[in-house]
Amino acid sequence: MKALVWVMTAVVLLLWTAGAALLALLVHGLGAWLSGGAGIDWAAWVSSWSVPTWLLFGMDTSWLQSLQLLLVDMLDSLHGAAPELGGLSGWLLPLIGVFWAIGALLMLGLAWLIHRLVADSKPSPPPPPAAPSAGMTR
Repeated sequence: MKALVWVMTAVVLLLWTAGAALLALLVHGLGAWLSGGAGIDWAAWVSSWSVPTWLLFGMDTSWLQSLQLLLVDMLDSLHGAAPELGGLSGWLLPLIGVFWAIGALLMLGLAWLIHRLVADSKPSPPPPPAAPSAGMTR
């Protein structure tokens, strides 16, 4: 039972570590992409989206066009702030590491506590056999 506790802890810690590593990779890549200042034509990108025909059934297309224009305006307003947003990865990456370490320590502490509880819960010995009473004979 103790081995099962530590195997399950190892599996959960492996998934926790993989998630933190993927998040750090995503933050680093997104930060590098944003700070690169690559010129993107947001209007062409958003207007190139094609809406499935089943979704257009009963929908006003002018509403869809106004939604696309709103999205283009929002993305264009963020375009000037992109280099500053890219610099956020400089402090987000250590923060991800700190949260990973706190989570890993909590999981290890919980596993140690469960290990101790499993070790202390030994089955009780069976009761001794009852002594035969003096009045009984075979």
